[in-house]
Amino acid sequence: MTEPRSKFVTAAFPHWTKLSLLKQLTLAWLLFFLVPCTAEATIQFRAASKDVQDDAAALTASKPAGTTDGDLLIAWASNDDDEGIWTPPAGQGWTAFSLPGTETNFTSRAWYKQVDASDASRTDYTFTFSTSDSSTLYLAAFYENSGTGNWTLEDGTGWAFANPANSLSNGGVTAVDNSLFVVGYGNDDNEVVTSDPSGPTKIDEDRTDGTAFAAYYEMVDAIDGSVSYPITWGGNADQLSAMAGIFSWASAGGGPGPPVCQVDPSGTYIEAENFTGTIVQGAIFAVESTTPGFNGSGYHRFGFDDIVYRVLKVFFKEILIIANLYIKNIERIIQQHK
Repeated sequence: MTEPRSKFVTAAFPHWTKLSLLKQLTLAWLLFFLVPCTAEATIQFRAASKDVQDDAAALTASKPAGTTDGDLLIAWASNDDDEGIWTPPAGQGWTAFSLPGTETNFTSRAWYKQVDASDASRTDYTFTFSTSDSSTLYLAAFYENSGTGNWTLEDGTGWAFANPANSLSNGGVTAVDNSLFVVGYGNDDNEVVTSDPSGPTKIDEDRTDGTAFAAYYEMVDAIDGSVSYPITWGGNADQLSAMAGIFSWASAGGGPGPPVCQVDPSGTYIEAENFTGTIVQGAIFAVESTTPGFNGSGYHRFGFDDIVYRVLKVFFKEILIIANLYIKNIERIIQQHK
């Protein structure tokens, strides 16, 4: 049996809408201090940039907007030739992943790096190819929103190649909890994607006279297992490539990020630590705990079975009783000093 949030809140706080504003605020803060809250890794896409040219041996893409120290930067490059070599910017810490096998009439590569202080003064990144031809370069920046930490390549074996073909899946990469899946697909022609991968979010797609490229990302968990998605291009059968990887983030201290509790006084979650607004009289709020392993997903919301639902109902009822006693004492003290 599952209970929607509205029914859960109504059962746990049957008299919430009848409470005074003082009681609502006090209860909200009691819940904030009593409910354990630990932030899970929340990886976010920041921005992307690219350089796409019909005849070039060096491509320069601007640093994605907002990129800052600690971000994960992904680079994909492709060239309409199989006799050249791609070279990343020297001395900047780029590491290759999704290393290729045999390619025909097409060369594609992928790299990653963690942005550091040395990147602060950089405005762009230049990748070079040993011969001049149709080329694409994509950069994508990602960040974790709970603090300073380190990125780890968990699986960088997601390379695949087909010749000739219209559809291709990346090599499967094994997901871990709270991880980032990235994939770039190359095409040895100026074709258009006719069927996007069904799960990931598209970063961008572009083409030159002799090559095309598309990049995607998705947040995944260990339960997703081996992650692989097909892409389909239009036009004639061509040389196709796919380069994928799984990345994880951990705080610099080796543990979770700073505590984050969220209160929903008006339908939109806000961080309680930074809450300076007003909880509207009569509004309904819910508390969210991101303690790993709590109720499976770690959230006080959808999917409550009968046992968990009843335990939480009693738990919050007791908190309400304590809060009422506490508030009555405050009101009594206020009355005595009038």
